[in-house]
Amino acid sequence: MKKAEADLRIVLGGKTRAGKSASGNTILRGKVFKSTSSSSSSVTSECQKETSQFEGQTLAVVDTPGLYETKLTEKEVKREINRCISFAAPGPHVFLVVIEPNRFTEEEHKTMKIIQNIFGEEAARYTMALITHEDDLTEENTIEEVISKHRGLSNFISQCGGGYHIFNNRSKDPSQVRELLKKINTMIEKNGGSCYTADMFEKAEKAIKKEMERLQNENQAMTDKEVRAKAERRNEFTQESRVAAIFRAAAAAGAGVGIGTRVGVRIGAVWGPVGAAVGGTVGIGVGLAVDAVRLKMKPNDCVTQ
Repeated sequence: MKKAEADLRIVLGGKTRAGKSASGNTILRGKVFKSTSSSSSSVTSECQKETSQFEGQTLAVVDTPGLYETKLTEKEVKREINRCISFAAPGPHVFLVVIEPNRFTEEEHKTMKIIQNIFGEEAARYTMALITHEDDLTEENTIEEVISKHRGLSNFISQCGGGYHIFNNRSKDPSQVRELLKKINTMIEKNGGSCYTADMFEKAEKAIKKEMERLQNENQAMTDKEVRAKAERRNEFTQESRVAAIFRAAAAAGAGVGIGTRVGVRIGAVWGPVGAAVGGTVGIGVGLAVDAVRLKMKPNDCVTQ
């Protein structure tokens, strides 16, 4: 069976209305994700994966909900995290944390710590800040000046192994996408030519391949691309609850967990930040330690093709 995998797997994270979906459309050069820039009420409510070709590379972009600011139930949160991991298996080449520079918050400042608590310390080397709204900048107010004046933003970017890139999602100029991919590929080379993977991605990939074999045996007329797309959405990994450690890790990064009469769970702006905040006006805040559940990086041979 052929792999049917993308050359470059990109996971978009960030809070609601930071420009994740619009950035995904810019990268894939098409209106494939619903963007808040075109609809004041439309926001991403579930993970979505789309692919496209750009100058010889097959790009796969995973758009994620701003879970911290939505009213998703615990079951829905678990589903979207598992789905995101499955979509990015066998591992993302980059976590793009989408940021609107003039609205950078303390929650976003914690993003890197949360990413590392969930995926392991090495995840920082595969993270890049994607700063949107370049069109709002001026000669007097450059991105360098904005970063230097905002200590939180400056500190966050310094933690990103891939640095940062600026986007104008209103522009159709492909050069900004070309430059982004150049930076991502440089980061990949710096990381030894591999994608990022961890135990959860390896388990997801194993479940996907198993489901692909089942689907192809049922319908041999399906293409490899069709088979993988179906297998990524539904497999043993996505159906099982594998995110208990993620909740605890996110909580340890700074979010609180409340226990009340009606418990709601919200996990903050996936990867930017992915945090857990459990609602209810009645509750007791408890801190959870992450040492026992830390997910460690494993060696892998997932290379850019």
